[in-house]
Amino acid sequence: MEEVLRALGHVGVAATLARPFRPASTRSRAWRAAATGDHASTAEKVGLDALDHPATWRVLFWMSLVTAGLTAFYTFRAVFMTFTGPTRVPDEAGHHAHESPLPMTGPLVILAVASALSGWWLFTTHALSDFLAATPSFAAPAVAATAVPHAFHVDLAVQGTLAAAIGIVVAAFGHFGRRSDGPQLERFLGPLRTLFAEKFYFDPIYSGLIVKPLQGLAYLAALVDRLVVDGLVDTLARVPAGLGAVVRRLQSGLLQRYALAGALGTLLIVLALTWRLRG
Repeated sequence: MEEVLRALGHVGVAATLARPFRPASTRSRAWRAAATGDHASTAEKVGLDALDHPATWRVLFWMSLVTAGLTAFYTFRAVFMTFTGPTRVPDEAGHHAHESPLPMTGPLVILAVASALSGWWLFTTHALSDFLAATPSFAAPAVAATAVPHAFHVDLAVQGTLAAAIGIVVAAFGHFGRRSDGPQLERFLGPLRTLFAEKFYFDPIYSGLIVKPLQGLAYLAALVDRLVVDGLVDTLARVPAGLGAVVRRLQSGLLQRYALAGALGTLLIVLALTWRLRG
């Protein structure tokens, strides 16, 4: 079951890149024309661009709705499994679960209270926005790049809320109806269970398209390094070693050989000079 939920999480990660977008209409172009200097996220800017391209962004629209439903499903399934039903504390963790000691919970409580108070203060007093307003030169480029009118899209809110509600209902139906147990859920999913358990076969696809080619390239590079680079270096090293072996035979330390070599050298010089003078 954990593998199935982990696989569904991959869908959520990919789909969170999208937001629900409305079909193109004259009102979308009116919203675009009405954009002035209001602060908004880059996603809203992309959303306005997508309003004129419904066919292109329709997939992202449905991905976002599915993501909302999946998020609500696994979140409330975790809530139902945690706060309802039998206790699932393992034996090795002890039979009596207890709260953490004060040195652990105290800092968390302080942080929670401080976060709530600071958020309430910043929201009600606009202290942060007023502080940032003192730097218009820094804010102007961002404002110009994300100029989107603030409008509440009722249809998008209803669609997203409905998708989340369906996810909650499915989680409740599966948990309280005892249909979320491993074997029953596997039978319900059927072939999809294998697809989810294998994480949409992302690992073998990734291995075949990226890992294996890179491993082959690394093996080829190792061959070139071992046979060509190392071979060239080893060959260059053998040349002076061979010459040294030849010269070493001439340096025997016997005076008779040195005298003979000197006499032969002198004779060759005399012969060369004689041949030169006669020529």
